[in-house]
Amino acid sequence: MKEIFVQSEKTIKVSKYRLLEEIRKPGNLVNFHPFCKENHVEKWSGEESIDYVKYLNNLTYKRKFLEWNNSGYTLDIGVDSKLANVRWLVKGDKKSSTLNIKVKPIIPFKNPLIRWLAWSFYIKPKLQAYLNSVVGGLKLYMETNKPVERNVFGKHAWYS
Repeated sequence: MKEIFVQSEKTIKVSKYRLLEEIRKPGNLVNFHPFCKENHVEKWSGEESIDYVKYLNNLTYKRKFLEWNNSGYTLDIGVDSKLANVRWLVKGDKKSSTLNIKVKPIIPFKNPLIRWLAWSFYIKPKLQAYLNSVVGGLKLYMETNKPVERNVFGKHAWYS
């Protein structure tokens, strides 16, 4: 199977600098993530930062930041082990920016047919809906300066 990933992208009417500033704030997910109940920070210092996302259903994931540069960051996310690698990429100028979040999940099945079926008909659609909600929540927050309501774009089977 070729490289497995899902991504979501939106143009946001704020500068690249302002968007980067927001996504780099410690504990920022509670402002724009529609499925985030809490965002506890263990260590915040750019690369090697660690925080925890507690979802509405009380599931908690650890985010460990690997790269941190002037275009965004990459991180690994999981519970006890890595579930996915995530890249937040910001492009733009002084008037507008584009956020792209790309997730490369670890698919737990070894059997190629089961792996393909799980990815194609369950994991990919659920992950795409999730990412669209997160990117949409950030756009809404940045353009209105108001924290997003939980489940603002609908509930999610994994996190609501």
